[in-house]
Amino acid sequence: MRERIASVSIEHYPILKVKFQDGLEGELDLAEEIRTKPMFKELEDEDFFRSVSVGSRGHWLGWKLDRIGEEIDLSADGIRNDIEKQIVKRWAQEYRDTQKAADQ
Repeated sequence: MRERIASVSIEHYPILKVKFQDGLEGELDLAEEIRTKPMFKELEDEDFFRSVSVGSRGHWLGWKLDRIGEEIDLSADGIRNDIEKQIVKRWAQEYRDTQKAADQ
């Protein structure tokens, strides 16, 4: 399935807020990638990080998207997968918390 990104914004560096065309939205924290992966090294510069944009037809987001071979991009499908995992983990924790409260 090819997900489509509707918008991307930055509320706090280095966290992207991503909204998909179907309305699902969530945050993507890139701190670990910036710290450990050489391809993300340029994103240490907060001003550069803030230049993020959505790519063609919403299938990716990234930086320097107009410079073929130099771009840094992330697929919408991968981002969607990460955000959905976060949502499920949050729901699971909320359920566990509810169960603990009910047992008391």
